[in-house]
Amino acid sequence: MKKVIYICALFGIALASCKKDGKSPSKPDPDNNNKTYEVSFNVGIDASSKTISTKSAGGQKINADIDISDVASFLAYFVYNAQNKLVSHYVQDSTLTNFGSVNDNLQAGTYTVMLLATDGKPTLYNDEHFVAIGRDNFYKKFTLTVTNSAVTQNINLERRNGQLEIKILDAIPQGTNSISYEVSTDRALNIADGLPGDPTYLRSYVKKIPTNLIGTTNYSFLLSLTNTDRNLRVIINSATGKKVVIDSVKVMPNTRTVLSGNLFDVNSAGFNASYDQAFETDTTIVEF
Repeated sequence: MKKVIYICALFGIALASCKKDGKSPSKPDPDNNNKTYEVSFNVGIDASSKTISTKSAGGQKINADIDISDVASFLAYFVYNAQNKLVSHYVQDSTLTNFGSVNDNLQAGTYTVMLLATDGKPTLYNDEHFVAIGRDNFYKKFTLTVTNSAVTQNINLERRNGQLEIKILDAIPQGTNSISYEVSTDRALNIADGLPGDPTYLRSYVKKIPTNLIGTTNYSFLLSLTNTDRNLRVIINSATGKKVVIDSVKVMPNTRTVLSGNLFDVNSAGFNASYDQAFETDTTIVEF
């Protein structure tokens, strides 16, 4: 009986001790590791991604950073911690009054941040891949360190896609109803590194030719491509002309590749390929 009383007395002392210091032995004290700090980014477009059609510049060459609302209507934000775990993510569209202003709250630590933007709703979008068929894509990845104070940074995205222009030099003859174009193959954009990835896409178009374009020379077709690390095959065809197949076409980021030549003169030489750095004046490089 004395042993039972002794054990109960010890339990009572332990319980009183817990109540005295306000701690539970099964729940350690909370610390300050959950404290967060405000993180803000003002997102724009880098000046190197210039000569783009903007509301304010009218497509003229720009030597200053560009307001994101001039060239994009969709913005995605990703944050990964040091363990490569996604800790924050959201998207904006240009209907928001604060479009391009990214605000978050993060604990102290080192993070990897990815921002990407495009003009229009993406064709495909998840936490791995991003596809915006026929649109400009802008991207930036950087390391962010949060210590014990708020962070505010200006972040300028860079164009990751290239453009392909197909220019038909000779006059479109009578009886031409359409011109078809095929590009093998376009690719998605990897969100992790901003580089081309899977899945791949066959880009195929049939452009109707109205009667008012009969006789037109220098007729052009323009499309944006994300496949900037592998060669492309381009096929141009019309029932009133010839079928042109161009292999090993290279499209580079923030650069326009121009294919120009005669489609309807069956005795002409092939098309010419040129590379227009930052979408500026064409420079001829290769003929086809």
